[in-house]
Amino acid sequence: MKRIPGPGKASHSAAGFTMVEVIVASLITLIGLLSVVQLFLLGALYNKSSKQTTLATMLAQRKLEQLLALPLNHADLQYNGSLDANNLPVNGTTENYYLDHDRPGHQGTGQISLTPFYSGQQPSYTVTWVVLADAASPPMNGLRRIIVRAAATHAGMEGSGISTSLVAPEVAQIGTIRTPPQ
Repeated sequence: MKRIPGPGKASHSAAGFTMVEVIVASLITLIGLLSVVQLFLLGALYNKSSKQTTLATMLAQRKLEQLLALPLNHADLQYNGSLDANNLPVNGTTENYYLDHDRPGHQGTGQISLTPFYSGQQPSYTVTWVVLADAASPPMNGLRRIIVRAAATHAGMEGSGISTSLVAPEVAQIGTIRTPPQ
């Protein structure tokens, strides 16, 4: 015979979770979800940085191909500029590129231009190239070392809460040698 508890007495056979167990499980789930959200945010930042690196590489390659298509006596292929201690082009020829991006009140097209799309627009990328003589000894007469560097003007990670001293703008640098016709 099964005994039925009297009024005010609880049965010990009731199944379920206590309030403490529910709160602990909820906290563990919340911590896990916050970690996943943070991964999505970091993924978006790295995606933007990767996009800017790809665009810088494309601009550097584009400029190098334009320079290789010019005759050797063209003004853009005259010896100019130099490299600094880190082998970065300085005092060379520079072009600014502007990206037509979304801005308040306007929808951008994502196009790139040598001229600003709107008044007061800051450059999005700076492409610098130097043309150097042969560094070998003895130098080959008429040889040109062409080094092109394209850099984003603002790092893709900028404004993400990461210290600006820890992030640098995305850069692509490529070079080639152009020899005079024999």
